[in-house]
Amino acid sequence: MAQDDATFGTPGGEPTPMPEAAPPITADFMSSIMARLAHQDEVQKTTNDQLAALVAVLTALDGQTSRPQ
Repeated sequence: MAQDDATFGTPGGEPTPMPEAAPPITADFMSSIMARLAHQDEVQKTTNDQLAALVAVLTALDGQTSRPQ
Protein backbone atom coordinates (compact mmCIF):
# COMPACT_ATOMS: atom_id res chain seq x y z
CA MET A 1 0.00 0.00 0.00
CA ALA A 2 1.44 3.38 -1.00
CA GLN A 3 1.52 6.11 1.63
CA ASP A 4 1.00 9.80 1.10
CA ASP A 5 4.07 11.99 1.86
CA ALA A 6 2.07 13.90 4.51
CA THR A 7 1.35 10.71 6.50
CA PHE A 8 4.56 8.76 5.88
CA GLY A 9 6.19 7.64 9.11
CA THR A 10 3.55 9.00 11.48
CA PRO A 11 1.62 6.61 13.71
CA GLY A 12 -2.06 6.32 12.96
CA GLY A 13 -1.74 8.00 9.59
CA GLU A 14 -2.00 11.51 11.08
CA PRO A 15 -0.71 14.22 8.74
CA THR A 16 2.60 15.79 9.73
CA PRO A 17 2.04 19.39 10.90
CA MET A 18 3.64 22.02 8.70
CA PRO A 19 6.26 24.23 10.38
CA GLU A 20 5.32 27.86 10.88
CA ALA A 21 6.81 30.40 8.51
CA ALA A 22 9.78 32.36 9.84
CA PRO A 23 8.94 35.86 11.00
CA PRO A 24 9.96 38.62 8.60
CA ILE A 25 13.31 40.30 9.16
CA THR A 26 12.83 43.73 10.68
CA ALA A 27 14.44 46.89 9.34
CA ASP A 28 16.31 47.40 12.63
CA PHE A 29 17.86 43.97 12.38
CA MET A 30 18.96 44.58 8.79
CA SER A 31 20.36 48.00 9.73
CA SER A 32 22.32 46.40 12.55
CA ILE A 33 23.79 43.79 10.23
CA MET A 34 24.67 46.38 7.59
CA ALA A 35 26.38 48.57 10.23
CA ARG A 36 28.44 45.61 11.43
CA LEU A 37 29.44 44.73 7.88
CA ALA A 38 30.45 48.34 7.20
CA HIS A 39 32.55 48.39 10.38
CA GLN A 40 34.15 45.07 9.48
CA ASP A 41 34.97 46.44 6.03
CA GLU A 42 36.66 49.51 7.56
CA VAL A 43 38.70 47.36 9.95
CA GLN A 44 39.74 45.03 7.14
CA LYS A 45 40.83 47.97 4.95
CA THR A 46 42.91 49.40 7.82
CA THR A 47 44.50 46.00 8.45
CA ASN A 48 45.32 45.58 4.75
CA ASP A 49 46.89 49.05 4.64
CA GLN A 50 49.01 48.25 7.71
CA LEU A 51 50.10 44.92 6.24
CA ALA A 52 51.06 46.60 2.97
CA ALA A 53 53.16 49.15 4.88
CA LEU A 54 54.82 46.36 6.86
CA VAL A 55 55.62 44.42 3.69
CA ALA A 56 57.09 47.57 2.13
CA VAL A 57 59.37 48.12 5.14
CA LEU A 58 60.46 44.49 5.25
CA THR A 59 61.09 44.43 1.51
CA ALA A 60 63.24 47.57 1.78
CA LEU A 61 65.20 46.04 4.68
CA ASP A 62 65.69 42.80 2.77
CA GLY A 63 67.18 44.72 -0.15
CA GLN A 64 69.67 46.47 2.16
CA THR A 65 71.07 43.32 3.73
CA SER A 66 73.79 41.43 1.97
CA ARG A 67 73.39 37.70 1.90
CA PRO A 68 76.38 35.68 0.79
CA GLN A 69 75.37 32.97 -1.57
